[in-house]
Amino acid sequence: MQITDAAKKIINDALEKEQCNGIRLHTTSSCCGKSLNFELVEIGIDEKAESINGLSVLMDDDTRKWTGTVTVDADGEKLTLINSESCCS
Repeated sequence: MQITDAAKKIINDALEKEQCNGIRLHTTSSCCGKSLNFELVEIGIDEKAESINGLSVLMDDDTRKWTGTVTVDADGEKLTLINSESCCS
């Protein structure tokens, strides 16, 4: 997974506003495959976050596998996914 600088700005702004220090990513089944869900979280010291473009990210192994080729980008103030296997954005 990659997160562009434009997407990072949107995420950082949301993290600051909500007083969180990271994001948790998880996939859910949707009408056309899988959808990626973002949750702003306070990552505990016992949790193993990875750094993606300077952002602390938590995700399970299935999500990590599914997002291997995905890039999170920005379209204005909205996050978009590039190279995702879902028709939902």
